[in-house]
Amino acid sequence: MRKEPYAGMSKKKNKAETLYLKDEKEWWEEELENQKKGAVFFEGIYFGKVPLELLRDPKVKLQAKAIYALMHSYSQPKRLISKPKTFVSQKRLAKDVGLSDEQIRYWLKKLEESGWLKVLRRGLNKTNYYILYAKKRK
Repeated sequence: MRKEPYAGMSKKKNKAETLYLKDEKEWWEEELENQKKGAVFFEGIYFGKVPLELLRDPKVKLQAKAIYALMHSYSQPKRLISKPKTFVSQKRLAKDVGLSDEQIRYWLKKLEESGWLKVLRRGLNKTNYYILYAKKRK
């Protein structure tokens, strides 16, 4: 359990920071209890993760970063490893993000060109296979 304040928090904690740390402690205790029961995820909460290097890359637009995070939420396992893989369909991504299929293809192409994603085509009427990179490829 962290005892020092987080980056950006003052050493003298104000009321809001104290409540934040208290909530975090309660959440952490609940998480440990669920792990003891063998649960990896509880209450159906899943996350789409994005590497910090990608988040801070000014050449990659926000839409592409959001699509990367969404694609990661469909990958197995649900943690950011060096090469998470997914075969989520472009229609599913378009529906989740609220963009058209054309726009999804455009942003996937931009992610691939910038080195954050590799697209493996599987054939007619099959979803593509995507490899998400945790570090930018050249």
